[in-house]
Amino acid sequence: AAPTSRDVELGKERALVDAARSALARGDSASALARIDEHARTFPRGQLSEPRDALRVQALAMAGRADEARAQAARFERAYPNGLYGPVVKDAIGKLPK
Repeated sequence: AAPTSRDVELGKERALVDAARSALARGDSASALARIDEHARTFPRGQLSEPRDALRVQALAMAGRADEARAQAARFERAYPNGLYGPVVKDAIGKLPK
């Protein structure tokens, strides 16, 4: 069966989220944030918004941008109160200096 437009869009979303995740794994928070921002611009209400927003918290924390990471974590928790990525966000914030 031919892929639907939704499948194609999800593939494009996944490529950006995967690129951000790979950048984080390399310790490259700047590249991760660039891919996250690109995803947010291209897919503001995308199917992968929750993992994107969790990655943003992780990337900000990795970059040492503690205040921004905490603010983003608070937005994440309001947007996804029972989200699958809540533990990831809490872990990233828990590693920040007090």
